[in-house]
Amino acid sequence: MKKSIFLTKIFRFKKKDYLYDNINIKKDFFLFESNKKKYVSLYYKFCNLILNEKKINKNFVKKNCKKFLNMKGINLCYFSYEGSSFFKKNNFSNLLSKIIFFKSFKKIIFDKTNFNITFYFKIKNTKEEIKKSLIEIRRFLKKNKKYYKKYKKKNFLFKLNKKYNENFYKIKRLINIGEIMQVQLSNKFFIKKKINKIEIYKKLLRYCNKEQIYFFSYKKKYLIINSPETFLKNYSFLEMFPIAGTMKRGINIITDKILERKLIKDSKENSEHNMLIDMTRNDLSSIRDNIFNKEIISCKKIEKFFFVQHIVSKIKTKRNDDFLKSIFKTFPSGTLTGAPKIKAMKIIKKIENFCREFYGGVIGFYKKNFFDLTIIIRTILIKKNKVFIHAASGIVKNSLINKEKKEIENKIKNITNVVSLL
Repeated sequence: MKKSIFLTKIFRFKKKDYLYDNINIKKDFFLFESNKKKYVSLYYKFCNLILNEKKINKNFVKKNCKKFLNMKGINLCYFSYEGSSFFKKNNFSNLLSKIIFFKSFKKIIFDKTNFNITFYFKIKNTKEEIKKSLIEIRRFLKKNKKYYKKYKKKNFLFKLNKKYNENFYKIKRLINIGEIMQVQLSNKFFIKKKINKIEIYKKLLRYCNKEQIYFFSYKKKYLIINSPETFLKNYSFLEMFPIAGTMKRGINIITDKILERKLIKDSKENSEHNMLIDMTRNDLSSIRDNIFNKEIISCKKIEKFFFVQHIVSKIKTKRNDDFLKSIFKTFPSGTLTGAPKIKAMKIIKKIENFCREFYGGVIGFYKKNFFDLTIIIRTILIKKNKVFIHAASGIVKNSLINKEKKEIENKIKNITNVVSLL
């Protein structure tokens, strides 16, 4: 067999939205926008490994997963919330309730500052493969005339699940009798509306100041992820970034500062945040081989986004190159379940009575020596002509139902604003 080669081609363009306008949304792809918004990376032509309930056993993980993890280059992965049942059997209802590892063979990088577009294709070293790839590049470079249909504007009406009030008071009773400390009660919303996927992604970029934004297309299901929360990073340290404690933004600088101080002094929001710091520390300590390695905790900071501001902490410990061990000891994030974690997950399963699928899962990049994973929140799922949105709020002893409802509304405001405009 002939060896594989890398075909690299660089071109220059003036148009800002050139890459977005040429994406074929019928194909599976993974689009990632960097934090600084200087580069856009488009990955496609995948080979993948899907884990379901039949394949969840130690021997399978050792043989197959490690082969996939040791592949050269940057690879992609998707873990659904229900994927946490890797250590607890569960019936997977659909594709979005699984764990998927991806290896991409074709990558396009668009430099927004210099307007360079670079093609990286891993192909077989044959004349036929090289010719096919060059034709594919030429087709991509041609001006793609797209005429988007205009649909009627449809305002999003904020309605919580009918059982939200009942579920809220059930959780409060469990907290009062001491069975649980905190539960993240989520809500699923959907809008029946035809929308342009690329346009919604481009509009959400305006609301993306510090967040990472992904566009993930797989088997005619589209996830647009505008997440403020990094789950797990492994570079020079192994790091986690718990976010808990939410307040709306002010109309101007003065009111914004007043609300920031109110958030810092709020006993309910601080107790919720401290609980999740302790849980994150426990998760990290369960990974470490040497119990004497100390965690480093940065001070609580207020991070501001378009419609909300959050209390954010950073906890780091000695780096760990075992990707599978790191993720299965810490996943899912305590910020999407509650405290204690396993007990909270059991209560969520009973009370919510629906599959969370993508919400509360993780998506990101991994390589042999590093990984960078983002929690899937502030996310839109588009399938057929329906737009699905999830949001949750943390219920503790001092929680008030009207405040929790308002928090959920503020969290999805950037998404609902964009959807209603299209």
